[in-house]
Amino acid sequence: MHPEVSSALGSFEDFAKWYPEHLIGQQSIEAAIDHIRCHGIQSSFFGDIPPRDIAVTGDNYREQLLAHGLNARQRALLECMASDPVYCNHPDPKIFAPEAITPLAMTLRSRHRFFIGSEFYPSSTPPHWLYPTLRQDLLALSFYDQTFDLVLTSDVLEHVADLHCALSEIARVLKPGGLMLSTHPFTWQAKTCMRAKMSGDAVQHFVEPEYHLNPASPEEGSLVFAIPGWDILEMCKDVGFSSAEMVLIASTSKGLLASSPAYINVLRAYR
Repeated sequence: MHPEVSSALGSFEDFAKWYPEHLIGQQSIEAAIDHIRCHGIQSSFFGDIPPRDIAVTGDNYREQLLAHGLNARQRALLECMASDPVYCNHPDPKIFAPEAITPLAMTLRSRHRFFIGSEFYPSSTPPHWLYPTLRQDLLALSFYDQTFDLVLTSDVLEHVADLHCALSEIARVLKPGGLMLSTHPFTWQAKTCMRAKMSGDAVQHFVEPEYHLNPASPEEGSLVFAIPGWDILEMCKDVGFSSAEMVLIASTSKGLLASSPAYINVLRAYR
């Protein structure tokens, strides 16, 4: 049987009980990838995607299992969004994502006239090639309170210097009942792993610095400040979300797989 799992869990304790019964071996993952290559996938957001529109560019399937140019974690966000009542019950939802020039942002912009995407760059004036891209800092968003129905972040939260503050800002700009969906690297442990913090205007590193590609600053990249753990769910509730859970997805039919573990994690929190 090919993997077909989507489970919403509310704590590390829930995960610790759940995971031993839901292990997916590497052989099953590879068989699922072969099936996807041959048969394509069915997406709630895109509809049927044939094999010709699928590319597997490496064995990091979370990042390198592409369909319509989007990797598995980006499509996991769209899958969760497309099946959620917050999205389905709004014919013209107002959506914010802190990315503006990525394939995910382009996809959202092509479908939704009230989509706003932004990038973060150090100065208030964007580089010439980015103009007129909107600049936003997740620690101090410029939007009014209760502006958006949905906020999506795709591997962004690990790069903010103050995770608690960023979640608070997202909660602030969401309407009551609004939805945040987020992917990010995950420790799979109870506590967030802190890699660096700001000390005044300087960065204090706890471990060897790690940088990820930043499309708005490709030469420099973005420093990883923290790898969230299960305690991010409590952080969400602390800043005003009414509920928060981690959705773990491994789906052959939808083309949503990672390598090891096989699950893509999507943080889902309701305002």
